[in-house]
Amino acid sequence: MLNLRTITGPLSSVSIILIECGILLAVTLANIVGVKFSGKLETVLAAIKIVPLLILPIIFFMFFDPSHFKFSSAVFNGDAILSISQTALLTFWGFIGLESATTPAERVSDPKKTIPRAIIIGTACVAFVYIINTVSIIGVVGFSSLANSSAPYAVVIEKIFGNFSAIGISIMAIIVCVGTLNAWTLTGSQIAYGAYNDGLFPRLFGKTNKAGAPITALVISAVGMLPFMIIEQMDCWRPLT
Repeated sequence: MLNLRTITGPLSSVSIILIECGILLAVTLANIVGVKFSGKLETVLAAIKIVPLLILPIIFFMFFDPSHFKFSSAVFNGDAILSISQTALLTFWGFIGLESATTPAERVSDPKKTIPRAIIIGTACVAFVYIINTVSIIGVVGFSSLANSSAPYAVVIEKIFGNFSAIGISIMAIIVCVGTLNAWTLTGSQIAYGAYNDGLFPRLFGKTNKAGAPITALVISAVGMLPFMIIEQMDCWRPLT
């Protein structure tokens, strides 16, 4: 919601909950329409978020400074082991979601060929995007600036384009979040449906609509998220100690 506030201004906790519920409802309905529709929607959202990640590095390389790649002790903040472990965590983070290519196997044409291709091509594309973005960002601002920031794109774009770039970054972040929610909604419902087919979940999770979408699993998944969304905002109401 921090990205949305950049566009809309301050929002109350109630407004945030309503917006989150609206987005969750829209994504759930998109998945209820069917796996094909949800897959096409995810393709569009993925394209929208990937294109900037391919274009921005080209712009960043125009401001590239090789001297930023000189070693600096500030990168490790005095603790090399901690820095290496944090780097490893971020590296493995790039592989989270890999299982999304395998969960809808029953809905995929020729899964024995399609799924391995999806995993290999998807991993290769992610690695390429990660590498060119990481190298280009470091080349613009250097290690030291990134070590003290949790928003590297904002730092780089602000340096190049000025303060007005915050809205553009926020829009990109919102699209990424919606696309991720759609992918996990599809994945979660297919996992529950697959567990039913394996005899691990009750018959309730095996109910599908005319489009073949596991409607009960989708609804239960969405309803299960609501309490956590509300609790998160309630936690925001508590004063910091």
